[in-house]
Order: sequence, then structure tokens, then C-alpha cells
Amino acid sequence: MADEPKNTHGEKTFGESDDFRERMPEPAVSPEAPVADADLPAADTTPDEPAMDEAALEVERKTEAAGSPNGVAALFNRSRRGTYRAQSKAGASKSRVRASERTRMVPLPSDGIVPERDLYATPVLECRHLGIDFGGLHAVEDFNLIVGKTEIAGLIGPNGAGKTTVFNLLTKVYQPTRGTILLDGVDTHGMTTAKVAQAGIARTFQNIRLFANLTVEENVSIGLHNQVKCGMWSSIFRLPKYWVSEHEFHKQALELLDIFSMADMAEITAGNLPYGAQRRLEIIRALATHPKLLLLDEPAAGMNPVETEDLMANIRKIRDEFQIAIVLIEHDMDLVMNICEGIAVLNYGKIIAKGTPEEIQGNEQVIEAYLGSGAKGA
Repeated sequence: MADEPKNTHGEKTFGESDDFRERMPEPAVSPEAPVADADLPAADTTPDEPAMDEAALEVERKTEAAGSPNGVAALFNRSRRGTYRAQSKAGASKSRVRASERTRMVPLPSDGIVPERDLYATPVLECRHLGIDFGGLHAVEDFNLIVGKTEIAGLIGPNGAGKTTVFNLLTKVYQPTRGTILLDGVDTHGMTTAKVAQAGIARTFQNIRLFANLTVEENVSIGLHNQVKCGMWSSIFRLPKYWVSEHEFHKQALELLDIFSMADMAEITAGNLPYGAQRRLEIIRALATHPKLLLLDEPAAGMNPVETEDLMANIRKIRDEFQIAIVLIEHDMDLVMNICEGIAVLNYGKIIAKGTPEEIQGNEQVIEAYLGSGAKGA
């Protein structure tokens, strides 16, 4: 039988077989001489090669601070540092192989503004370099926008500037060709229109899209669909869970209508309402989905001055009572300048100005976009 391995004091060394010393050579150091960095293979200094990561450097610093890296401990430290550097070289090789597949890094938009009350909250909406092409046409290009948690923001511009296209991108009616949309910090990439609605974006349209043959209450109840708690079989067979849900929908619908002074119209057919009331009902139905962000596409279109004043009051009420953000597209500049806190101006699919109402009113690019280049000298 081969001799048992002994330590320097003549005692048995457990856990080591006879051939261990054949596989692992003795460290080329004496007990008095620590391993020097000069003994280690030099790190590759190729510019695009990654260095030792922070975790590895921290381990190395702690080890050196502990002192006496001699004997087997020195060998272990030396081996470990060599391994990290070998991994760095391997990583560099991989990065060179896959250079063409590397994700392109782009700067974040840094010129966003939000209300002071929303300064420390995650923006409800953040668009980064958003764009969409239709064939060879860049309908929206490099669109950057930040909307605060409870901000009332305006998106204005001449007809055909791409404003409704932006709303269609936000709600996934169109899938963006490029860029990122963050809703309350969550990337909406790959979401469908229904998923975006569930995530917290609701909208109205330029043309009223109510269910004209249903009652006012039934229109609002449809907006509550994403809160259904009963399954298909409960609904088909009218099981107790179905009736509980129906009762809850009825209660919530009346509460929403009451906020906007329409509870007494609950049983009226939606198609028989005055124009202003239909606009109001469309907004209430959007609010029934419990959104974080409400998009209003020309809400004052076709309204008389009295109805427009009521709309302004209702938009403020929505912001204050529901604590949500609102982005509106509007051509009525009196409404926009009186109610919006931040305004972005779109022209030919690109933002040409962003700022407060006062800043936008005096912006020469905005004046030229709306009135033409001859307006300045008129």
C-alpha cells in the first residue's frame, strides 16, 4: 500500500488521494515568498476586450487585504485570477464573433418636462425614438415624449402632421416600426390592443363611436369588461357569480355617470343624446376601463363654446378625481392653452417644439408650421 499523504507535522491529510500531487503541481513559491502579480499571465490589453468584472475585483482586493497568500492559498488565488482573465479573453472572442448582432445603444430623450408634483413618480408614458413607416413614407419619425403621472398634456400640429397616428401607435392599432413605448415603466412591445387597454391606456376617437342602440348605462358597462370576474359557464347558465358581477357593474356605471351629472340619463338610448352628452359618454366609457392614461382625440370637435367650457371642467375633474394622466389632440387653441400643462407640437411626423403653453405660443417654428412662412412678414 502506498504511503498515506502527510502534512508537514507528520499527520494524515484527509480528502486527498495519492495521485492528487501528480495532477496538481506544487506552487512555485516558498512559504516565505508570496505570489507576485509579475508571476501571473498579463491581462490582454486589447481595447474591446472586457476587463475583470467588479465582483472579481472585489474578491481579489479582499484576498490581498487578508494577507499571507502563501502555499496552497496562494495557488488558489493565482488560479482564480487566471480563470477570471481567461474568461475575459473568451468573452472578448465571443463579442468579436457576434459584433454584427450587438444591440445598438441609443441616447435617451433628455428634454422631457413634467409637472413638479410628478417629479418623483415614474412617468406614466415615455416614448423613445418612436417611428412608423408606411412603405417609403416616414409617417412618424424619432418621436420622444414624456408624460407625468397626473399631467394634462397636449399634442398639437397641422392637419396630417401624424397626431392620430401617434395615438394609434400608443394603443397598438399600429405596431411601431422602431422605438420603445413605456407605460408606467413597463415596455409595451408585443402587446395587442386589448392587452394595452388592460395595462392602462384608454382612448376616444375623432368620430364618436358609441353603441347607438344601447342605453347610456349599457355603454358604460361595456367599458367595465376588463373587470369581469365570472367565467364563460357562469355567464351562459346565469349562475350566482354572474348576477354578482352584473350588480357590481350596475353600481359602478351609475357612480361614473353621477360624477359627470348623467345618472338621470342612464336609461336613455345613447343615439338620442345631444352631441355634447355623447362626447361626455364616450369619455365616461373610456374611464370605466380604469386607465392610467386617457387619450382624447379632438374631444372638442363640433362643440359650441358652452359645451367646450364644460369639457374643460370635466377634463380637470377627471385629473383631480381619478389621479390619471390625460393627453389630448386638439385644434381649439383656447382649450389647449388654458388646460394643458405641457405641449408637444408635431409637424410632418416630427416634434418641432415642446414646452409650456407660454413657450409654445411664442415659438417661431410653431407659428410658421401653423400659419406658413409668410406669416412672419405679414
